[in-house]
Amino acid sequence: MKKFIITITVILLTFHILYGQEMDETEKMKLYESTKKSQTTAVLLSFLLSSTGHAYAGNWGRGLGFTAGRVGCAVLAFTVGIKETTETESGYYFTMVTIKEEKTPLYYIGIGGAIAFAIWEMVDASNQVKKYNQKTHDRIFGTSSKIGLDLVPHKYGASIKLSYNF
Repeated sequence: MKKFIITITVILLTFHILYGQEMDETEKMKLYESTKKSQTTAVLLSFLLSSTGHAYAGNWGRGLGFTAGRVGCAVLAFTVGIKETTETESGYYFTMVTIKEEKTPLYYIGIGGAIAFAIWEMVDASNQVKKYNQKTHDRIFGTSSKIGLDLVPHKYGASIKLSYNF
């Protein structure tokens, strides 16, 4: 068992030495700047096509919820929100049929809901990009994959703890 633990420790230390070299702050900043996303782009994509801003932010499932809300409101507006009435006028040589469309309050509720969902989606896409950038920042500048030796104080002395963060 001791040989196994020693072998694993040597493998981890070798892996850390070969592949776990720490980047300096300039390299970390370059990596962060190249991987972060623009909030303006997410808002513009959401404005042009529903759910694309969330897909850009890496959370397209959330964007599909907003798309469903917008489509539901539009269906409400254009189906239940428009009432058709037919009037027929008969003459000696002709019959005139007039179809009138009347907008009910549900039409305006549906259109207003679709607009509200669109605005909410743009704001939320911007917030999702902000969260994505924060996670990326924490991943790059926070705890990266490394092996550490920690000195842990106790009441009657101290011990050494070997840890591997990934």
